[in-house]
Amino acid sequence: MISRQKGASGLSILFTIVVIVFFGATGLKLTPVYLDNYTIKGALDALDEQPGITKMSRSKIKSVLMKQLQINNVHNVKNEDIVVNKEKGRLTVNIDYEVRMKLVQNIDLLVSFENQFEAVAH
Repeated sequence: MISRQKGASGLSILFTIVVIVFFGATGLKLTPVYLDNYTIKGALDALDEQPGITKMSRSKIKSVLMKQLQINNVHNVKNEDIVVNKEKGRLTVNIDYEVRMKLVQNIDLLVSFENQFEAVAH
């Protein structure tokens, strides 16, 4: 009896390589976006260390945040994406934004983030 070799065919190996390259390219595109979001979370957490943050005006808080993001070279957040609410001694800062980037030809990646900071006046 003749035994036949078994294993992956050339087509299945090619398909596997294409899938790995696709996910690798997607990961390379998304990594900077997630690193930027990590920086944004850090900037929000740093607000807690700002003296008198709950007494600052909304525009001053936005200005402090935008300066911090500009220093860290984050360009995905616009001034309109930052919402500052002050009521009854509570400060809430929300940064909700989306990042759209080209993947291949007419295929885009859309990633949305929601970050929040809360502080209570003492």
